[in-house]
Amino acid sequence: MLRIQWLSGEEITRITDRSFLGAGSNWIQILKRHLHGLTGFSRFRQRLLYDSIQLEDAEIPPDGTLQLVILPLVEGHLEELFQMTREDDVQQLEDLLQQQVDPNLMENGQTALHVLHPQYSDEGSESIIQGPAGDVPQALCWKISGTREEVRFVNEVQFEALEKSGTPVQGPECLVAFGRDYVPPNTENDIMKMPVVNLNAGLEGQPGDKYRIRLYVQGAYKRLEWSKAKGVDAVAPLGRRKFQHTFSVIGDHSHWFFEEMKEVTKGVYSLEVQILKSPSNFQIYRDRDFDQGFYPDDAGEILGPDGCGHGLHWKLQGEVGDVFQITFERQVHRKEDKKSISWQHVGSKPVDFEERAKDHNYYIAGSWNDFKDCKAMKKEVDENGMVSFHQEIIIGKSGTEAMQILLDRNWLAAVHPDRDQATQETMAMISRDLTMEVLGSTGPLELIHKMISRQVTM
Repeated sequence: MLRIQWLSGEEITRITDRSFLGAGSNWIQILKRHLHGLTGFSRFRQRLLYDSIQLEDAEIPPDGTLQLVILPLVEGHLEELFQMTREDDVQQLEDLLQQQVDPNLMENGQTALHVLHPQYSDEGSESIIQGPAGDVPQALCWKISGTREEVRFVNEVQFEALEKSGTPVQGPECLVAFGRDYVPPNTENDIMKMPVVNLNAGLEGQPGDKYRIRLYVQGAYKRLEWSKAKGVDAVAPLGRRKFQHTFSVIGDHSHWFFEEMKEVTKGVYSLEVQILKSPSNFQIYRDRDFDQGFYPDDAGEILGPDGCGHGLHWKLQGEVGDVFQITFERQVHRKEDKKSISWQHVGSKPVDFEERAKDHNYYIAGSWNDFKDCKAMKKEVDENGMVSFHQEIIIGKSGTEAMQILLDRNWLAAVHPDRDQATQETMAMISRDLTMEVLGSTGPLELIHKMISRQVTM
């Protein structure tokens, strides 16, 4: 018998029948795939120990107790990951992932691995499947909705009358389901008595519910569907740990990079931030996922988690250097979702902008490749201690290219001019959304970003 446990001694599973390991040579790798289903951790992050010695993928697992260790994901190797994927270098990719490189690393909102995806974002099942392809934006994904989606079935004449009147009908959205003036029995041609149907019947769910996803492949034909798990399928496998969500703050104080909050009590998360400007905007995201944001509406209510919070922020009012403690609480019980947020001023300390800028790196992105990739700018320090960043680009046949400069590859932390399509003669550097146009003859252009212009990114 094979017993597998965490380092803490907590048992994960027991295996009495090894037949599922097959007769191949990668027994430990197959076992890791099995443990992936139980723990949710990829085989690349798993290490199995026997008597404190790590077992290699080709070894035969001995009888007795194995200890499972989960290694943290590491950042970096982004360019290697994209290059190996483009070249379909499976072995090199396997070796790289064995170094715990995060396979979901993104560049410009795109992952390196080849994926299947829908034609449009937030598609439902039975939609057209495209791919496999690399460089696919994260937004092109399917969406499993657990909400009730009601529509009112009306006929063509009723729908035309509604469009002409311009008067909205209370209740669910109207959808044409009957030809011309047909009405079902007992409706008396009254729109409010027309049948209301739940298009998501059988798929409604609450946080924690399980769904079974099926992908059918036969040659070039592919079909995707999902259904709500029932019976044994709805019960988590023995030993599987409940997924632990994380919550992060992102905002002006961190140049719009995620900062993970600490869970102080169950469902309550806290983080101290120091503001670099006033007001200082921020939002909260779950699992560092831009489709799981929390943000305020005009009435101050907390919305989310979803990806609809662009431009909607909470504001910290104070002086540069003030420190605030942000506390976010979310408690989900059955159909009840309670959310609250608060912050308080806890102190103040000087901000050394020059010291903070020492670790900054800048990247340039532009129209020469449709903003799909960004190149690192080379850092130089002159004899007076002045720091500059530069990079050469080749201007195309048009003689004009548009570009932006990104702090540490972050599109939310762009250095840009104060007007669109600015030239060197007209620009004044600030941070965020516009692009700067470079004019000149076809050939190399050296862009110098001096230390003095750094201050606008703080």
